[in-house]
Amino acid sequence: MTDKKREIDLGQIGQRIQTARMKKNESVRDLAEKVGVSDRHIQAVESGGSGLSFPLFCDIRKELGISADYLIDGDGLIESRDSRRRFLERKITQQLQQCSLSQLEKMETIIQQIIAMNEK
Repeated sequence: MTDKKREIDLGQIGQRIQTARMKKNESVRDLAEKVGVSDRHIQAVESGGSGLSFPLFCDIRKELGISADYLIDGDGLIESRDSRRRFLERKITQQLQQCSLSQLEKMETIIQQIIAMNEK
């Protein structure tokens, strides 16, 4: 039996963290504050440098709403369904706030049609 040791690519993990952070429209500073480290620390992690302890890995994964499998292997969901739902709800709410009354009325009609299609 061969003993396969797998190297963890911190560069790839850092890139995936950066991608997930940017998809959430979070700045380096936002993420750093939420996980309790400096901006430079997050920058070092995203560039594949040192500084990614297991507790920080867990905190970042949780904060960004992404799976450990995605971070390590690039497999699995980049984010959980609940996290994706919250992100989309915030994004849609922001977009709706920019709409006129007429546009909102049209959006309501479209939403009702989509809901009706799913009920069939």
